[in-house]
Amino acid sequence: MSAKPHPEVIFSSLSTRLIEKDTHLDIQIYRLEVQKFWTLEIVDESGLSTIWNECFQTDKSALEKALDAVAAFGIRSFLEDHRTRPVYN
Repeated sequence: MSAKPHPEVIFSSLSTRLIEKDTHLDIQIYRLEVQKFWTLEIVDESGLSTIWNECFQTDKSALEKALDAVAAFGIRSFLEDHRTRPVYN
């Protein structure tokens, strides 16, 4: 019996790192090779992540949503205690 291989994760070339003063966030945009919609995840410098429930038709729209959230709430809002974070969706 042959096991099916796991689908490959495709990372968008639009994935990027935002740096502000003494901190950074990684914007990760990815999808499984068998899917057409993109997932948005922002990872802080300690490895904690915020993942959007919404899927995006394009990697560009995912990046725009991430940049809009950072502009609206600030980079530091992604570093605070996850229990007190604003809802970004």
